[in-house]
Amino acid sequence: MDEAEAVLTLLMTAGAELPTFASMFQRPAWQAEAACRGMGTALFFRDRGESTDEAKAVCARCPVQIECLSYSLDGDDRGIWSGTSERGRRAMRTRSA
Repeated sequence: MDEAEAVLTLLMTAGAELPTFASMFQRPAWQAEAACRGMGTALFFRDRGESTDEAKAVCARCPVQIECLSYSLDGDDRGIWSGTSERGRRAMRTRSA
C-alpha cells in the first residue's frame, strides 16, 4: 500500500468525507465580507523593508478579523493577515503550542 492509499484508507475508516475537487478551490465564505476584498494583493505582500502600515490599517477596520486570523494561523500564509505579520503569527503559534 502506498502513502496515498494509506491516507485514503484512514480517512474512509474514520468516517471522514473526502473533499470534492471544487471544494478544494473555494474560498471561505467569510472572505466575501473582508475589507481587503477586491484590493489586490500587492498591499498585503510587501518586500522586506517596505511599510505594512497601510495594509494593517485596512485590517483594523475589517469585520472578519477573527476569522482571518484563525485562517492564517492554521496555514503558513505569507504577508499581512488580520493585521499581523508572518513573524507575529509565528510567535502566536509558538505561545499556543
